[in-house]
Amino acid sequence: MKQILIFLMMSNSFGANLSLNFLAKTNVPGVSVEGKLKNPITFLLNNPLEISIPVEKLTTGMDMRDQHMRSEVFSGKPIKIVTNKSETEKCLNGNEKIKLTLNLGNVEKEQTLNCKKESNKIFVSTRVFLSDFQIDRPNKFGVKVKDEVEVDIVIQL
Repeated sequence: MKQILIFLMMSNSFGANLSLNFLAKTNVPGVSVEGKLKNPITFLLNNPLEISIPVEKLTTGMDMRDQHMRSEVFSGKPIKIVTNKSETEKCLNGNEKIKLTLNLGNVEKEQTLNCKKESNKIFVSTRVFLSDFQIDRPNKFGVKVKDEVEVDIVIQL
């Protein structure tokens, strides 16, 4: 019992679940690409925070599009989210804009996210520009995804 208590005192991390949705509009009015994580992922809410999302867990509901997204857009590499202790604490303590490092494909870039805490959930939203990550906008049969992708994340504490 004493060892468990010491471990808990030394550790300031706990488990959380992350859900993610995204929306990419296209050049065709009324046509968009919606996607999400197939299932929430569980991660340790550490300081600093580091989350890795395997691209295989993302889905748009169309297998061929999903395969293209995973291989061509993300180069098969996981999405990585990293933030430091003070930014993580700001988000855990209330409504804040936070900065983090986002890695998509082969490019790493600082992003600013809106963070809103309600009870035991944190709602995070941002807009990601594909061009910032040197990602070519997907194009099929004349339907081309716009540069801006809306991303919404819910973290269940």
